[in-house]
Amino acid sequence: KCSGRGQCHIRHAALPFLNHTLAMSTIKVRSGVTTPEQAQHWAYQSMLVPHEMFRMFDEWIMEYVVHNPSFDPAQYPWKAVNFSTWWSKYYYTNLHHHHDIEEQILYPELKKLGVPVVDETLDDHVPLLKGMDDISQHLKKYRSVASDVAQVDEWTATLKAFLKAHCELMHKHLDEEEREWCPLIEKHLTLKQYKAVENKILASLSAEASANMIPGILEAMADWGGPTQVNAFLGQLPKYLPPVRGWATGPWENKYRSMQRQYIVTLKDNQDPQIVEPKGCCGGGQITPPPPPAAPRRSFGLS
Repeated sequence: KCSGRGQCHIRHAALPFLNHTLAMSTIKVRSGVTTPEQAQHWAYQSMLVPHEMFRMFDEWIMEYVVHNPSFDPAQYPWKAVNFSTWWSKYYYTNLHHHHDIEEQILYPELKKLGVPVVDETLDDHVPLLKGMDDISQHLKKYRSVASDVAQVDEWTATLKAFLKAHCELMHKHLDEEEREWCPLIEKHLTLKQYKAVENKILASLSAEASANMIPGILEAMADWGGPTQVNAFLGQLPKYLPPVRGWATGPWENKYRSMQRQYIVTLKDNQDPQIVEPKGCCGGGQITPPPPPAAPRRSFGLS
């Protein structure tokens, strides 16, 4: 239930994905424009499903890299390698998938249904992708400067500046899409019409894209929608990818927690977690646990 101040308290369902969360949690909407009350409406959820995952990822970038003094590849070279892996294999790839879905499915389908979506909201994709490509190219330079401490320090400072600018532009862009699109979707579409569009999006996902994106979507969703929303989202997936509910709360979650997520969140620690990825899209993998942190760490829903 929600209080007058927009804080909603929901008891978590007995779902494997939520096993590591508290029994009672306060809803957290990371959006700068969508309120907790609006997050209960399907039209706003249409944007929050992918957007909140990327906002969560950007929080991690800011906390574990940009504002983290111990992100010091001159002293801990593995941190540059692990962040580069996370960025290229997961963040960059997931955001490209998201933009492709918006440009090739969501936006055209909304226009067909008479939703007067604003063309300019997609224009940010160009500078966003340019900035992401600049970050990717900069990450590739690390090995050429790794032997020189001064050059590594300069490389690290430039990386943090690039990432800060990217996160700021991302947040502006995501907020703008929600501010412009969600009220229009609510005004011009029925839930049934939007679900038909959503079905096309879900059917377009490959197994690899689903394995890389769905666990992160669910972790962020546990924050902004609670177990009711997580269960509803999982419940519709078997119609398009029959084994996906079991994979999402089993092997995919395991891979996400032990690899994809660990590449970024363990940057706060000073011991290489020795992440080993198995072949294939849906495996598990092992990780050597890092030592306990010196200070309490904020939980993002999974620990």
